[in-house]
Amino acid sequence: MGGFWILECADMEEALAWARKGVAATRGQVEVREIFFSPSPD
Repeated sequence: MGGFWILECADMEEALAWARKGVAATRGQVEVREIFFSPSPD
């Protein structure tokens, strides 16, 4: 079984902190990838 999370984080350190929590919850591996997002103007 697999899945993914998309998180909005201030920086990579925050993303890695969430990844550490994910490893503890799933007892598996967590991969962190940076995704660039450009929101549309309002």
